[in-house]
Amino acid sequence: MMMIVGQYMYFTVYLEYPCLFALSVCILVHHYGLLILCIDNDLRKMNLAADPKQLRTIVNDYISLEKKINLLKDSLSTSLFIILLICFCNLFTVLSTSLEEEITSSLILELCSNGFTGVIVIFSLTICCSKIPEYILRTKMTTRSLIDKFQLNELDCAKTVLLKRILETNVIHLSAGDVVYFKKSFLLSAFGTLFTYGLLIMNFKKDS
Repeated sequence: MMMIVGQYMYFTVYLEYPCLFALSVCILVHHYGLLILCIDNDLRKMNLAADPKQLRTIVNDYISLEKKINLLKDSLSTSLFIILLICFCNLFTVLSTSLEEEITSSLILELCSNGFTGVIVIFSLTICCSKIPEYILRTKMTTRSLIDKFQLNELDCAKTVLLKRILETNVIHLSAGDVVYFKKSFLLSAFGTLFTYGLLIMNFKKDS
């Protein structure tokens, strides 16, 4: 009974919780990304004779959304750091356990499940969270293009001032404890480190 309870707690902490957390975060972040894209589409569809009130509404929606994303970043920072720590511990444990001379079939299944879960969680969180700054940059480019159109046609400068409020906002990168910032380049460095660690283990195993 103790072994069953221990195994259940182990798989719950190292497999179930990280997967459920990653799925929840990806859905939540994807929702915010869609909201940013909606604002970007509204800006793209806006013509030069647009009503200033409509433009003011779009700008206010973007600023409000930016505050919510910053709140989301602060709320998820610690949790994302813990989940990444668990996933990397899983992967390093898998690599370290490969030093053992005899690995049973049950241990192979456990190592494969741990390694697969770690890779999937890290990959999905990085790809999903890196979409937020990409969408923000896309919206800024659309805004800059719209500003250029207004300035070239010498239209109402009040519209240009409103649009510049979007350009003045910062690009938001979701982070894990302000230690790891979710960019696609993080995948290269993370799995590159694991690959290097794996080569060291293989060389150590051959030498022993």
